[in-house]
Amino acid sequence: MTSDTDWPSVSVVVTAHNAAHLVAGKLDNLSAVEYPGELDVNFVLDGCTDGTSNAISENLSQVSWDVHVVETDVRNGKEAAIRHALPRLSGEVLMFSDADAEMQPDTVLELVKKLKEPGVGVACGREWHLSRNKGSAGEGQGLFYRYEDLIKQMQEKCTSLCYVQGGVFAMWKNLYPDEIPVGCTQDGVIAFDVVLQGKRVAFQPSAVSQEYYDLGMQADFARRIRTVSRAFYSAWCRRQVFNPARTGWYGVHVLSARVLRWMVFPLALTSLAMLIATSIMGDRLAMTVLLCFCVWAIATFLGFLTEVSGKRISILYLPFYFTYIHLAAMLGVLRVLFGKRTTTWTPTR
Repeated sequence: MTSDTDWPSVSVVVTAHNAAHLVAGKLDNLSAVEYPGELDVNFVLDGCTDGTSNAISENLSQVSWDVHVVETDVRNGKEAAIRHALPRLSGEVLMFSDADAEMQPDTVLELVKKLKEPGVGVACGREWHLSRNKGSAGEGQGLFYRYEDLIKQMQEKCTSLCYVQGGVFAMWKNLYPDEIPVGCTQDGVIAFDVVLQGKRVAFQPSAVSQEYYDLGMQADFARRIRTVSRAFYSAWCRRQVFNPARTGWYGVHVLSARVLRWMVFPLALTSLAMLIATSIMGDRLAMTVLLCFCVWAIATFLGFLTEVSGKRISILYLPFYFTYIHLAAMLGVLRVLFGKRTTTWTPTR
């Protein structure tokens, strides 16, 4: 039988900005966590102005674990807040959870089990996005994450994951990056730095966390642009991962699973221009493919119309959503190329 001393100590890290309304629910969720080793909870507050710290103090009776609060007076962004708190985190393992996320009781344990496997530096869980509002972006987000999980399961068999799932992952504290450049995302830099140190980023689908995603289309589109811009800049800042002498095939997986997917929209536009030119010259195959492009474009436009009218039709939503996420990705990449950086994050509510 495994004793408590066989399990590494864990510091659960909950980074938040103005999350007073979420604290009671989060502490209630943390009270159900089952872990046989030492565990403490750390709320890392990034320039909160809504009394988040007071809300934590008022609800401490809900949880038996030790709870600590580390806060900054000025909002400098998630990475800066975590960097400020890092020396005060005592656990051998850092487990990150969003303020609005609901973990299963065994999520921490499942992540640590994966971490204990040879060569694993980071273990990522499965994040489920739920929607309370019919027609919100959460429905498409759920479809997107199911697709992402399929990719992770395949990557798990042959290499490391290309990014960490920011809302539910655990890592050895000594592997936390010495620096995360301003404008980069923690999710990307951690994965790249761990691989560059010779460790794996693994997927643990049995470690489940869920949160509600009720953003409307406009807010979701802006969030996607910010997310991709930070992820693309992270890949640029850690471009050593594309050196096969250092990471083997890992760089190829990052290129295909991340970078090329961000380029789908400009590649599609380039292909469309070539098809039009070839069709003018009478090529029948090009005409056929061009017709398919036109059908897709019409379906996308109709999907957009049904979306803004609040009357979503599933068969039209798929082409619309595919186009929508890849357009946002292209704009995110262009944002970086034009020198714009995002230094603070906006919590999804």
